Amino acid sequence: HMSVDTLIVNSGLWGELTDEAKVASIVEKGGLSVCAPDDQGAGGATKRCLWKRTTKRFKCKGEARACMIGEWEDSHTHDAVPRAVAEKHPGWGFYDTATPTSNLQPDSFVDQIHFRPYVYAELNNLLLNVICPKP
Repeated sequence: HMSVDTLIVNSGLWGELTDEAKVASIVEKGGLSVCAPDDQGAGGATKRCLWKRTTKRFKCKGEARACMIGEWEDSHTHDAVPRAVAEKHPGWGFYDTATPTSNLQPDSFVDQIHFRPYVYAELNNLLLNVICPKP
């Protein structure tokens, strides 16, 4: 039987979560299921939960849902409430994917939201360094 030792939560690109009570509920439920304080995972590793900050994306200028690449504008989710809530709970951390993607230009995307494979590969490397740091 497998045991989960890391939980990663992300609000994705659906918008900024500003309801502190809702975010706290997510964090608390995650904590109960995976990252209770002093809980040990396989091989004695500490279990943990991470709130993953949403990556940069582009959106169409105005209200359009679809547009040509020349009509894209930067869009960022700050995740301030999730970060503040996660930092208050033992076993929780914050994994920032917005900073390494903040300066990417449209040619790094296949559409307004999805990166080209090389960007995902680098984000995966960064995450592996967080989950499995060098001793």
